[in-house]
Amino acid sequence: MTPTSTEQARSQHLLRRLLAVVFSLALVGGLTTACSSDNSNDSSSDNSTSDDSYYPHTMTTRF
Repeated sequence: MTPTSTEQARSQHLLRRLLAVVFSLALVGGLTTACSSDNSNDSSSDNSTSDDSYYPHTMTTRF
């Protein structure tokens, strides 16, 4: 049995809607992952090992 033109159009419409939903969810998931914060338990970020006497720093150049 061959699908009618109405059934084919409805099938294509449903496919487009399904793809739109899938791509939307992927986009939202990607943005959520990209904008999330890192809540790792790494304690090295709490211990500052940088030399605080460096700032403010003046650099002399020929310009």
